[in-house]
Amino acid sequence: MEESMEFVPPHCVMVRPATCRILIANFQPIVRHGLRALLASEPYFEVAHFAGPCVHHQVLDAGHNLPQEAPEAFADAVLDVAKLISRW
Repeated sequence: MEESMEFVPPHCVMVRPATCRILIANFQPIVRHGLRALLASEPYFEVAHFAGPCVHHQVLDAGHNLPQEAPEAFADAVLDVAKLISRW
């Protein structure tokens, strides 16, 4: 990407927006491709998608530190992921 060589007054600060990486997780190709096409037109979005197997776990009464707050639920989730990976 070429840098612009335009004059910037010394009292101005040029700030580049950060790139926002978006992960599309959906099994349906039409949804993945449609969202990707829509979001890819935005200059600061980087779009990825995931279509592999997945399992959803919801652990009630646990906060941001799942391994410490609910170790059995965390271990079960890790084992489920290991099973999915071994079949994939």
